[in-house]
Amino acid sequence: NLSTAFRVRKVGLTDTSVYPVNVTLTSLGDEVGSGGKGLLGGLFGKKDKKKDKIEEDEKDASGAWLKTTTLFKAGTAVDGRHGAKKTLALSRSHDLFIKAYYDVEGNERFPAGVDTVLGTYNVTGIEKFTKEMAAKGIDSPKVSLTFRLQPSGVMVLEKAEATA
Repeated sequence: NLSTAFRVRKVGLTDTSVYPVNVTLTSLGDEVGSGGKGLLGGLFGKKDKKKDKIEEDEKDASGAWLKTTTLFKAGTAVDGRHGAKKTLALSRSHDLFIKAYYDVEGNERFPAGVDTVLGTYNVTGIEKFTKEMAAKGIDSPKVSLTFRLQPSGVMVLEKAEATA
């Protein structure tokens, strides 16, 4: 605007997630997600802006390895074209089953009848990589899982990699 009589103010807008997004990680061979047992296990790891370190093992009711955490809190900014990104790092020697879901227990505003599960993922190849590293005398690999919450509300597992 070239007029000196009017001033135009810049207005910004930041989109946020309405509901928290949780993930549950289990061994791929364990039966999780079929009966809903132990899916609301305890929170884990140290909270950091970009990375969560997973340090302690947990077990569900059947004794299988289980981890559950809040990946994106309610109100997480998902502005721009890229949305919000979070990386989980853990030391594992087995393949993983990952279930991502909205944590809406007790939330009356969540629409009735809508499925809370955002996606399930099988991360394979970790056991094979662990065997290769064990042959070289290296301990279990560090597995990094990168998740992205897109501005549209879709959450994806963007990258899963194991490093020695």
